[in-house]
Amino acid sequence: MTDVRLATGLLRDAYKDSFDTALIVTADGDLEPPITTIKQDFPAKKIIIVFPPKRDNPHLIKTIADDYFRIGRGRLSKCQLPFAVIKPDGFKLVKPKDWH
Repeated sequence: MTDVRLATGLLRDAYKDSFDTALIVTADGDLEPPITTIKQDFPAKKIIIVFPPKRDNPHLIKTIADDYFRIGRGRLSKCQLPFAVIKPDGFKLVKPKDWH
């Protein structure tokens, strides 16, 4: 349901005028319909696709994105939370080992 939640949030934000430019981290073509709807209903809004490491989708680039870029694995690893995060209630969240 991740795609549906992302699409719903993106559409809601567009209709609430919560953004001028949206950066969407995906390579998933399933997001084409909501992005196309936004581009049709709000032509001034910009959609930038951010491709994860080693993934892209030429169709998204050619048909609906105003711009795009790829985020490298090194940059992505620098943006991750620490190995462990302690919530205010004391619960410890631990990053999976294969994310290091």
